[in-house]
Amino acid sequence: MTHTVLDCHLNGVPLAKDELASLSSEDIAAIVGFQMPGDALEDTSDYAWSFEMLPLDLLRFSNEDGEEPEGGWKAAYLRHQESDREAVANGSIEYEGRAEWLAEWSRDTSIYPLYIVTEDNGYRVLDGYHRLAGAFWHDVKEVAVFLGSPKPTFDASFRKM
Repeated sequence: MTHTVLDCHLNGVPLAKDELASLSSEDIAAIVGFQMPGDALEDTSDYAWSFEMLPLDLLRFSNEDGEEPEGGWKAAYLRHQESDREAVANGSIEYEGRAEWLAEWSRDTSIYPLYIVTEDNGYRVLDGYHRLAGAFWHDVKEVAVFLGSPKPTFDASFRKM
């Protein structure tokens, strides 16, 4: 049985890839929230979450500004690689080998789904810029994502007359 990577677990327990589609929204919110504690731009409980396989091209304009990164995602990949080389040269060895890891991830993106939210009739990357750039670099056709859609909010000021 193939499992997700260590960073993609539920309450410290590795997940089998075939379990991803059956995770509840609350389970996925816990996974995403664990990866982004405190400094997350959004509270993961504000979203209804699901596991999806999305065509990569749907995520082309999922940067924070609703555009592609400057020069496109492949150019962003090259910038990430340069940044990783500089980090390793400065002693941050955790970045060593990331290009090889991304090549492996690109063959099976479900080992660590991207965290994507829907907004304004489009998509926005919540976490996974480097992986997304790697997917474009490696010409992946579709990617595994934990997809969050905003939960409807109840407007208490609205009352039936």
